[in-house]
Order: sequence, then structure tokens, then C-alpha cells
Amino acid sequence: MSKELKLEVGKRYAMEGGDVVFIFRVDLQGDFHGTSPGSGVRYWRPNGSSDQFPAIVRCLDDEPELVDLTKIDVPLGELDERTQDRLAGAHVRGATLEVRVGGTFLRLATGSKLSLDPGAVYRLKPEEPTYTLPTVDDKVWLAFPGAKAITWDSGATDPYAHAKSNPDKVEHYGQWIEGDELPANLLGDLIQRGDCPWHMAIVLRPEGL
Repeated sequence: MSKELKLEVGKRYAMEGGDVVFIFRVDLQGDFHGTSPGSGVRYWRPNGSSDQFPAIVRCLDDEPELVDLTKIDVPLGELDERTQDRLAGAHVRGATLEVRVGGTFLRLATGSKLSLDPGAVYRLKPEEPTYTLPTVDDKVWLAFPGAKAITWDSGATDPYAHAKSNPDKVEHYGQWIEGDELPANLLGDLIQRGDCPWHMAIVLRPEGL
């Protein structure tokens, strides 16, 4: 048994002898409760040792992962056992699980009691990307009184000023159109591109300016 082993709720472990146990809770005394096929509840100390049951020797879920749980597109019953256990374990630890209904994934409630349909498609909810949106200082708007919006094309560093607040764009080329280029190097820190996708790279003129 590894001295570095520390049990965690929601993970699968191998015991001495080869049996697999799923840890599902920890009690007030700090003992971890787990179960495996054909057995009742068993108990282990945080380091995997036990006076009554085979010691836990390694965590199976800490081994290299073969399946991205956010990209599952087949029914639960068609997944290998390890992927099913990882999916359930991640959900028990608080990750958001989604189920496919028609062509849309809907969120399931977080909790430790799972009743999953082997014929349904489940996945972990993908993390939402975070972006830094562009900013335009009021001094820029005052310097360009005819500008209603400022945009950046796909891959562009220099912004464009537009005479209307809803400038047209060409999705195929990643471009806003009908704009006048503003040299970003002349504006310094007064105007920032951010790192958002080009179709989000638009700043509208504030009311009152």
C-alpha cells in the first residue's frame, strides 16, 4: 500500500487481491465507506488501511483517462465500465451531469444518489470558456463623434469604427464591414482588443457620449 494514498469520495480503488471498491461517503470519524459488486458497505481509514477488510492499494481514477467525459455521445450502457464509474464518480463529487433529450443536453441535479438509464446519453457539462471582452475609453468616443460602434475582425489588431450601432458582418470571412480602420498604436491603452472571438469583439457607443 502506498504511503501517499489518500482516499476521496466518488473515486474507484483497487484492493489487495484485485477487487474494486467505489468510495461513496466519509463519516464524522473520518472513515471512508465503500462498496463493490456482491458486497456490503466496508470501511477504510483515509490512507486505505482497514482492520477488517483488504487494504486499498491504488486509485483507478487517477490513472490516465482515455475518454473525455464532456464529449460522450453514446448511451451509458455502451460505455466501458471504467468510463461509467468515472462519470458517476465525477457527478458524486459535485460535477454537473447532462442528459441528451432530442438534440439538446439538459442539466441533471447534482447529488450522490444516481438512477441512470443505460439507454440514455450522459456527459459532464463542458466548462464555459471565459473571455476578456474589448474595452473603449470615453476619450476615444469623444475623438470620433460619428462612431456608433467599434469592432475587430478575426485576427485583426486594429479596430474599425462604424457609423451605425449594428454593423454588418461576413461570417465566412470573420469580418465586420462598412467600417473605418483606427490605428490601435495611436490609441495606446485607451482601447483594448481583449481575447474574445471576433463576433463578440464589438463595443457600442455609450448613451450620452
